[in-house]
Amino acid sequence: MARCNLESCQRWRPDALTAHVGLTFDGRWYCSPVCLERVVRLRLIDAGQPRPYAYITPPIKIGALLIGQGAITKPEVDQALSMQQASGLRLGAQLRSLGRASAQQILKGLAAQARVRYLTAVNLGLVRQGPGALSRDTIRALGVVPFEVDDRRHLLKVACIAPVPRLSLSALRAVTGWDAGPFLVSDEQWPELLDSYGVTRTEDNPGPHSGFVTSIEDAAARVVQAAVEGRATRMIHTVGDPWLWVRLEGQQTTEDLVLVASATDLYSAHAVRFERPA
Repeated sequence: MARCNLESCQRWRPDALTAHVGLTFDGRWYCSPVCLERVVRLRLIDAGQPRPYAYITPPIKIGALLIGQGAITKPEVDQALSMQQASGLRLGAQLRSLGRASAQQILKGLAAQARVRYLTAVNLGLVRQGPGALSRDTIRALGVVPFEVDDRRHLLKVACIAPVPRLSLSALRAVTGWDAGPFLVSDEQWPELLDSYGVTRTEDNPGPHSGFVTSIEDAAARVVQAAVEGRATRMIHTVGDPWLWVRLEGQQTTEDLVLVASATDLYSAHAVRFERPA
């Protein structure tokens, strides 16, 4: 005998009828789409953030790192810090505007600060193939662009800009099962990488269906719709700042749902903010 997985419902049906009545989702039976939607909504509201990608000690200040690397002198840092108060620029951008450091020197310093590697160029041909099979909406929300898959190490190499989006790296591991290897790139490279990801996918190698949702309720409704239509039998989800990422998996398709504050300003990984219901 099967009972509805919604605790406040608990309607039951003989096991022989569950294949023809109600819905089975994530291995549990629900007597109706309404009951499934209530459970999905609660799961999304209670979603917790993944554990940080890596524990790091407080970072060394970028100015001290650049001095240690021989890129600049202390008087040059002091001058940039003084002017930074009026300009509002990040220290690296201020040093570049003064001609005290190159883009590559700043990138190298930021990578050392974050304890990750960096790239001065990325193979756009690989990026266009959509490694990792993520949706383009997802990579924009997470602030990472996959550019290479290492099958032997089960590693997805991703490009990102500073600061390293460590929650996004943890989310990739939680949702896809792959570890993420971050590489910093310059702010100038970033828009082109975002535009290039997955543009040459084919019917034989498609990425997941995707879409932005506007609220927890909208996301829950989309999940139930996919379940009713037989497109999804399982849901994996995780939350960060500023996004909620829901992955729906079926026998033949994958669908990503992304909740952000705005779907129109995604070229800045720092401009969107996660919406949580009151």
